[in-house]
Amino acid sequence: MGKELSKLKSILSKNIYYERLGKTFQTRNKYFFYDLGTGKIFECTFEEYQIFEQILSIKNNESLEEIFKNTNIEVFSKVVDIIDKESLLQACPFVEFTGDQVLNLEENLNRKLNQIILEVTQKCNLRCKYCIYGDENSKFRDFSETKDMPLDIAIKSINNIIDRVDDEFYVTFYGGEPLVNFKLIKKIVEYVLSLKLNTKLYFSMTTNLTLMNEEIAEFIATTENFSVVCSIDGDKITHDEYRVDINGNGSFDRTTKGLGILYNELKSRGKEDLILLSTVITPPYDENKLSRIQHFFKTCPFINEKTSIITSYVDYGRKINENDIKSRRFYNSSKEFMRDNNPVQEWAENFINNVTSENPFTWNGILQNLQKIHSRRISGKPMNEYIMNGCCMPGGRKLFVTVDGNYNLCERMGETPTIGNYIDGYDIDSIKKYYVNDYCECSKNDCSRCWAINLCSICYAICYDKDGLNILTKKYKCISERFGIENYLKLYHEMMYSNPSVIEDLNKMQLF
Repeated sequence: MGKELSKLKSILSKNIYYERLGKTFQTRNKYFFYDLGTGKIFECTFEEYQIFEQILSIKNNESLEEIFKNTNIEVFSKVVDIIDKESLLQACPFVEFTGDQVLNLEENLNRKLNQIILEVTQKCNLRCKYCIYGDENSKFRDFSETKDMPLDIAIKSINNIIDRVDDEFYVTFYGGEPLVNFKLIKKIVEYVLSLKLNTKLYFSMTTNLTLMNEEIAEFIATTENFSVVCSIDGDKITHDEYRVDINGNGSFDRTTKGLGILYNELKSRGKEDLILLSTVITPPYDENKLSRIQHFFKTCPFINEKTSIITSYVDYGRKINENDIKSRRFYNSSKEFMRDNNPVQEWAENFINNVTSENPFTWNGILQNLQKIHSRRISGKPMNEYIMNGCCMPGGRKLFVTVDGNYNLCERMGETPTIGNYIDGYDIDSIKKYYVNDYCECSKNDCSRCWAINLCSICYAICYDKDGLNILTKKYKCISERFGIENYLKLYHEMMYSNPSVIEDLNKMQLF
């Protein structure tokens, strides 16, 4: 075994943190090893799996001879041979982040823009109990701000980026409740169409549907490529528990009435697939409630099997402290973590295993996460660069314009450092400081030790506040991200054998 031990020592000598070099995981019947450096995943025997586990748990001052003294020589020799031939456990040490944000920021801000999102109003006719603009959430403005976007800000913002529109360009309306300011939406659509841009145009908005009427539905249906994300949380009991109006009355009846008006108008033109649903899954997450939601989506006459359902969870925006982070680190497995922190996922996986005739209503989100595993970077040799997790090019792919004309990265972010405004354009210095330099500098210590860095989808939207990057929030989310990735590695490889058609379908999906 001496020859193999020497070879393994040589392979591992480039790294200090062995646990970052990969991840072992198992499904119900099989064992696997994921390699950070190459992105490869290998199926193992149990003995081989144990050897990989032992390697990843090595501390610097431990003797390899002592660790592997009772290991089967033949199996150990085979594993070391695979490691050597496949360039495993040789991930390049993390030095710094690379990618377009770091290397070519200004150049990329002059490239094609795919989407502009306009906050047409801050007003809303509902007071959903989990709303990000509620008093509990310190990251976002509150309901006391009730401005509408002036037409000149919308037009100037659009004119600023006309020369950058991509071959496909999306104009999206956001609120508040966008239909409170439908007049502005109509004027903006008419203005954009009058420009006769040499691009394929798409329009979209997110709405609670309570203000939907025949006039609005007809306008949407007769405008080419106008999709609508409709906020509905499931059956009447579930929906009305949180989605209430200013007087505390449930909004389900008005929402489904609006959905029916929109659906029928679109269907009359063969466009019903332009409806998408946005569902916030609220506590308590018991099986009866989730089954009610499932039944509603299955039986609602205005929803068909092709309707995409986007699911999310309540975020009250509470501040994270060190104790929160410590408590998350106590979990020993992704199964334990998912059981306590994402019970809906556990319900969905049980649903998949037990019900063959339909998919859970969370299926779209599951597929998106499986697709990240499916489309991961894979290389014959260790990759020598690490991109900035799931962060976008700030202001590069899309641009969010507030009612006041300030430029922000994303509609999902609250009060965060702006990246410019409709008068002066981009603020390059602000982008560099807050969204490149600060992120890279504050993240490198954790990312340099993490096996999931190349699968990570953490982005600005979940870890920024008015002062910029909140590193405690990011550390907290990092723990969730690692457990989530491990869980989807397991689910992906479970389905690879039990339901291979799902894996084949991932080839047709677009990763957002």
